[in-house]
Amino acid sequence: MLLPLGLLAAEPGPARQLLWLWLALGGAVLVFAVILAIARSLYLRIQQQKEVERELLAEFQEAVERGEMSPEEFARVRRLLIGRMTGESAPLPPPPAKAADVREEDLPILEQESYTSPAAENADQPQQTERKTDSDSASPESSSAG
Repeated sequence: MLLPLGLLAAEPGPARQLLWLWLALGGAVLVFAVILAIARSLYLRIQQQKEVERELLAEFQEAVERGEMSPEEFARVRRLLIGRMTGESAPLPPPPAKAADVREEDLPILEQESYTSPAAENADQPQQTERKTDSDSASPESSSAG
């Protein structure tokens, strides 16, 4: 173990120059390894984010198939997510027309549905109400102090 220190303390010669060369080479390898580890970490983080966005896009696709989302909404979300994945910012489509700009003929015809509220269904049953008193809302500290 004293050999490298002895070489550093020795007079300049081929052995000392060789030692400095190996130390410089070892330092360069160490710096390269650190840079490589940082680059790998960033790459894996980006890949993980892209995977999350792909899964999110698949969930939105399933929502369209189930009828929970319109194809227009899906197209907009898809454009935004793909823009994020590729690093581009997708231009937003023009905003939908205002309610005043929509003609009545363009609106869909909805069938009239009969709806019975839960209160109307239970009108013949007695209602249970919960009354709140001041002691219910008092904090534990104020009730223990008094």
